Amino acid sequence: MLLISFFLLCLPTQVPHTQESQTFVASGSTTKNTGGRKGDISWVWLFYNKVPQDGEPSQCPKNFLCTCKVCAQEGKPVIPYKWKKGTGTGTLARHLESKHGLDAKNYKSGGGKKNQPTMSGYATSAPGGGKPFFYNRQDMIDNMAKYVCMTEQPFTYGDSEELEEFVKLSLQPLYYKVSRQTLKRRTQKQYEKTRNELIAFFSTYKNRVCLTSDCWTSKQGEPYLCITVHWIGDDFRLEKRIIAFDLMEERHTGYNIYTRINNTINEFNLNNKIMSISFDNASANTKCIEYVKLNMNLILNGELIHIRCCAHIVNLSAQEGISMLYPLLNPIRQVIKWIRNGMNFRREYINLCAKLGLRPKKWSLDTPTRWNSTYKMLKDVIAYKNVITTLYNEHVGSKNDEVLIDESMWTLAKHVCDLLRAYKDATNVFSQVYDPNVHCVILSCCSIVDELNNCNNIICLQPVVAKMKSKWLDYFTKFPTIYCVGLLFDPCVKAKGLKDDLDFYYGALGYEYNTQLDVDYAIGIVHQLYALYENELSGQCEPTYKKSKMPTNTVLDHRLANKIFRKSSFFFF
Repeated sequence: MLLISFFLLCLPTQVPHTQESQTFVASGSTTKNTGGRKGDISWVWLFYNKVPQDGEPSQCPKNFLCTCKVCAQEGKPVIPYKWKKGTGTGTLARHLESKHGLDAKNYKSGGGKKNQPTMSGYATSAPGGGKPFFYNRQDMIDNMAKYVCMTEQPFTYGDSEELEEFVKLSLQPLYYKVSRQTLKRRTQKQYEKTRNELIAFFSTYKNRVCLTSDCWTSKQGEPYLCITVHWIGDDFRLEKRIIAFDLMEERHTGYNIYTRINNTINEFNLNNKIMSISFDNASANTKCIEYVKLNMNLILNGELIHIRCCAHIVNLSAQEGISMLYPLLNPIRQVIKWIRNGMNFRREYINLCAKLGLRPKKWSLDTPTRWNSTYKMLKDVIAYKNVITTLYNEHVGSKNDEVLIDESMWTLAKHVCDLLRAYKDATNVFSQVYDPNVHCVILSCCSIVDELNNCNNIICLQPVVAKMKSKWLDYFTKFPTIYCVGLLFDPCVKAKGLKDDLDFYYGALGYEYNTQLDVDYAIGIVHQLYALYENELSGQCEPTYKKSKMPTNTVLDHRLANKIFRKSSFFFF
């Protein structure tokens, strides 16, 4: 009994309002019992301060003004409530419940002994924790609104009776349904709050940001313009936020797109902070960049402003040749269709897999509009080439006098798979968001061009390669300077490695091109960037390295020319 009494006396005297570190001093949690009068020992005094009203005697006052501690800590207007000693506390309790989600079921004095708080309502917030957790309905609705947005759930998500039953029985008995109107209003409030916080953040952000923008059409046929901002945080991690997702009913001309982007830049205090803007390859976007260069104050007069979407270029090139591959791969596609749709054929396929020691696998068919689905289909079926060859030649080719599947067709499939793998790997690299990838563009392009040359040695693939290469050269005959600058900063590449990669790239394309001009120009851009930032940051911080006695330009040239190591021309793959 002594141990229990000691434990109860050691309970924390601070009660949290939310799961975060918000606490309220529980003065009055052991209010003196004056004969059991109504209201004197109520749980609400954990969250109220009592001050005698004017004119009350200093000894044993009866009339008080009560102010809510929770409202004061949250910065909300504090409204005093009148309370007379010996009366009820219903008004005070209703304020706590309606405004802060506090309830008598969780905070209650009494229990085994009066004047001692009980353990009800306490739970550790983490394994081995000790930090009390208290359920707050308002915080729960905020978190549900965030969950609904992040997972693209409907606003009726919280209005589900099944969800209510599950949460009540398994997680929190105090939970009850959240209407779609409430969830919608709370989502809009959170959006406005987050938006204002982002505007305030960028108003004091002193570095540069990059934008990506694209026009998008919904399933209902409504056109939208999306703008995303990317920047480096204080912890040197890449961050991104969508700052505009607007209905764009006007024509998608270069000027209209520029107007929308310019308004967003002004709204979020991003003037004079734009490093680059990434677009896809629509002509209207190219025209928009011309307006941007004319009307905005850009770094190096807009030399680095336009970034073409590399993933879009890869997709355009792949789509040019994928339609021509359909007739070549049709026998393989036919076998997959029969296995998927015919019960007898599927049974024979399973038995044949068992004989060859393979696990029967369900394959997905490719679609004409998705070249990566063709790659996935080929990657999966190559391991089953003996099964597919046997099934097709026995049941299809012999009956219909069609061309049988032989080793040359699988050689063709292997080359196509390798080519599409290079496209897919490049797409994965270009689609990275939270990792820097500008230094990988030229390396990925070298890998694609190398595979195109390999496939060009197969006669039946030469028309396919010609179309894919033609579309590729529409955009990558000459690399934008920003990609060369990114590769210069790669410690494994530097200037010598950049020239090696460019020589390999243009040599594979059969071009005679003086790559040293691009290398020298990129090094000149680095010098200009260094001078620009040195001028902006002069006197603001001390260098963390020992200054060299050589001139600045000489130091830069020395560091750019000497790489650390290099495995191959495109060692990432």
